[in-house]
Amino acid sequence: MAEINTLKTGIKSRIVATLGSAYSELSYNLDIAKNNFKGNTNRYGVLAGPLTENESRGVIGKYTVDQLFVITFTDSWGNKPTNDDAEVSTLDAMMENTLTLYKDLVNTQAGSPSLVTLVSDFSVEAPEIIDGNIATIVMSITITYRKTL
Repeated sequence: MAEINTLKTGIKSRIVATLGSAYSELSYNLDIAKNNFKGNTNRYGVLAGPLTENESRGVIGKYTVDQLFVITFTDSWGNKPTNDDAEVSTLDAMMENTLTLYKDLVNTQAGSPSLVTLVSDFSVEAPEIIDGNIATIVMSITITYRKTL
């Protein structure tokens, strides 16, 4: 369990380092709509997903694990726009942020270089809109890391 917390902490630190301090952590990761977005809609959440043993056992006394991590981003636009330019611009920026973060996570080994051997399987789901002006985008990555037997 310590590795999972280490990886989540590493991912969170890379989000802040890459996207800036304007992003704050979501209070509710499982039910995004429960969050209070007044004052700051630039939010993120990190959840650890399923894990499986990787077949490559290169080191005696250790095994390799592939674990999915899900990262949710939220942002918004002003009230009642006259067209969808603000929405499209916000969604484009959010997509760019996922690409920027993925590149950083690969290059920094998810902020945990002593543990992580590979960051891969990047994917981004289609955005969802909450309450008419809050957008969420969910990206997922697989992190391969070693554990001691």
